[in-house]
Amino acid sequence: MEEQVSPPLPSFWSQLRFKVIAPYLVLALLLAVAASYFLAQVFAERLYERLLNQLWQAGHYATDEVVYVERELLTSLRAIAYTQGVSEALQQQDQQRLSDLACPIALNAGLDLVHIVTLDGTAVLSLRRDTTSESPGLYYEESGFYTGDWPVCQQVVAGHVDDIGDKFADLVHTPWGWTFYISGPIKNQDGYTVGVVLVGMDLQRLIHRMAGRPLFSTGRDTDLSLSREVTVYGPDGQVLATTLQEASRLQLAPTLYQQVLEQEDFGYLTRKLELSGELVEAFGAFESRHGADMAVFSVALPGVGQEQVWPRLLLTLLFSLAVVAVVLVGLWVSAQIVRPIQDLVSAASQVESGDLSRKIVVRSTDEIGVLAHAFNRMVQGLRVKEFIRDAFGRFVSRDVSEGLLSGSIRVQGEKRVVSMLFSDIRDFTRLSEQYDPAVMVHILNEYFAAMVEVAKQQGGTVNKFGGDSTLVVFGAPVYHPDHADRAVRTALGMRRRMAQLNAERLTRGEVPIRMGIGINTGDVVAGTVGSKDRMEYTVIGDSVNLSARIQGLNKEFPEYDILVSEYTYEMLKDKEQYVFRNLGLISLKGKSEPVRIYAVEGIAEQVDVGA
Repeated sequence: MEEQVSPPLPSFWSQLRFKVIAPYLVLALLLAVAASYFLAQVFAERLYERLLNQLWQAGHYATDEVVYVERELLTSLRAIAYTQGVSEALQQQDQQRLSDLACPIALNAGLDLVHIVTLDGTAVLSLRRDTTSESPGLYYEESGFYTGDWPVCQQVVAGHVDDIGDKFADLVHTPWGWTFYISGPIKNQDGYTVGVVLVGMDLQRLIHRMAGRPLFSTGRDTDLSLSREVTVYGPDGQVLATTLQEASRLQLAPTLYQQVLEQEDFGYLTRKLELSGELVEAFGAFESRHGADMAVFSVALPGVGQEQVWPRLLLTLLFSLAVVAVVLVGLWVSAQIVRPIQDLVSAASQVESGDLSRKIVVRSTDEIGVLAHAFNRMVQGLRVKEFIRDAFGRFVSRDVSEGLLSGSIRVQGEKRVVSMLFSDIRDFTRLSEQYDPAVMVHILNEYFAAMVEVAKQQGGTVNKFGGDSTLVVFGAPVYHPDHADRAVRTALGMRRRMAQLNAERLTRGEVPIRMGIGINTGDVVAGTVGSKDRMEYTVIGDSVNLSARIQGLNKEFPEYDILVSEYTYEMLKDKEQYVFRNLGLISLKGKSEPVRIYAVEGIAEQVDVGA
């Protein structure tokens, strides 16, 4: 018998119109994706180049700002060092006189820190400005301040002079934070150095100026069009000062720190920061007036991710419209081609739903007309086949009849692993003696109808009836990977259905019926046996006999009505669903080794096993 092929579902993807437009649609999609990717890449590269240029400009602005600050501090330093009376007051260690001379200069220049120290590093005068916004002009005089171990002070005391003079710059960590200092000598009338003056700017204030947003007005034009952030890193990668709010998450690897110092210009080295938003950070050396590298600074700008959103959306919209246009044109063209066969598709759908009375009226002699004739012949054949199947199914299982008609059942037999449920009515002989044959036939028909209904719900094949017994096979002829679970669920369903049936019998004044069930799983030979005139689909093997032997154990264990072998127990995919009782190893007739038997007491949770 030839294999029957089910007609395809009438979805858009399997229709002829889709096959017509599919090549054009795929081509349009490929072109759209390729063009979108190419244009997006070009646009992204240009945005990134613009970002790098902005970083370079911001970095040079920050570097220039350090130079401006240095010049401002140098101007203030010279004003203090060359003020008449400062050297005499220092030699006399007259703190009040030094304060009177230095405070106006510091206040006028807005200096954060001023130290006038002796050659041994002891501060005679140490002024610290209150940098709070409430009183930016207030200075505190610090006592006992010592700068003798500062390199920027030691260079002046040692009388070092280079090609740009005797003034030096450095970053120093003070009790009030990191500070950018300029140092220079204080000389007497004879030209001898008698002390050192150090003027400084708080590093946090300095980086705000480098970022283009000073805490206090400097009179210099700033570019506020870019929200740039500045950070200064020390040699071990720690943050000395930053304008970013999330300083605790910043860190610079020592290797990257060294690479920054070795680069020729600002901005060759960059990295991405994922803080509250995406930033791109470029690095440069924080240099003093003598070219010495004091630290590393960075400028960070927002990434280009957000700027790419609108262009990408515009490109996506443009190419989406192009693809939609291709689809619409293709649908119109395909509709002209497939319209003549729409009636045939509709008729095929009705036949698929079970309506075999439909017939196509042939209106043409072309290929569509030939297809319509073939369709009518097919429907006629289906009518004959359905009549045979219906008649055949009354004498054998529906699964067997379907398998024989389709050719899926091998006549010569095949080896299968299946689960078998063997059930019978207990004390059937005693019941037979109580009722006449007609009543017994009615009892059996009522019993078998209830049990077969439960077995079918779980996909079981009722193989045979033998008096009061029933053999149900799970896994043949239709394969189910969970055949063991189906067998157990069927047994539990039979138990519940038996309880309902007995309740009905009691209401009619009839005695209840008790049944026993045995389940086993194993290898069998499944196929058709018999003569050429009369054949039967069945399963053969020792496993079949073992299921009957297990069912017979119900007499030894009358308190249990469902028994399963250890082979079925091991094949269950979800053992925790059921409640078992281990009855131990039991010797069975025909088995050389004892078999472990389990009683099925119920299910762990309330499950509708009959569904």
